[in-house]
Amino acid sequence: PDPEVCLPLGSMRPSWLQRNRANANCPQWSMDPRWTGKAAFVEKLREIETVARSWDAQLMDVSAEEMKEIGGDDGAHEFMIPPVWLRRERGMAWSRITKNTMAGNTEFHGTESGGEQEGDHVCWTDALLPIYVEGFDVKPSDEFVSYVDSFDVKNFRGRLDALNRKRDAYEAIQ
Repeated sequence: PDPEVCLPLGSMRPSWLQRNRANANCPQWSMDPRWTGKAAFVEKLREIETVARSWDAQLMDVSAEEMKEIGGDDGAHEFMIPPVWLRRERGMAWSRITKNTMAGNTEFHGTESGGEQEGDHVCWTDALLPIYVEGFDVKPSDEFVSYVDSFDVKNFRGRLDALNRKRDAYEAIQ
């Protein structure tokens, strides 16, 4: 929902008497300071986001020629398609909890399987972890928590390391 719908609920979990159709999906309803497993979730999501940002940084300065060399004729080799990628928007998203607080303009996108399958798309804002989870104890959906829990970070990091090795080898022969 738009910030204008959620902001009146405040920065603490509101009374159920305030719940209505318009604000039912506001993050305030998911605030849970006693959330078991939060520390492990935060650690793993932070690692996923860190690897995704590193992968994004690697691909930012890849030329078309280098992409073709590393990724094959179509440039779509496994090294060029990360299981989680970043998408930046032009506008700015605003917090749904605190007034006049910018909540970023970047989203993480991925697939539930961590591969290139269609139909199992996952997306979250770069504000989820620092603003909502850590700042206000907002617990994401059980499905998203399960996605993070089952995500193979070791494989993700290994694929990034392989991309780095490929880029180093390419640059060594140039």
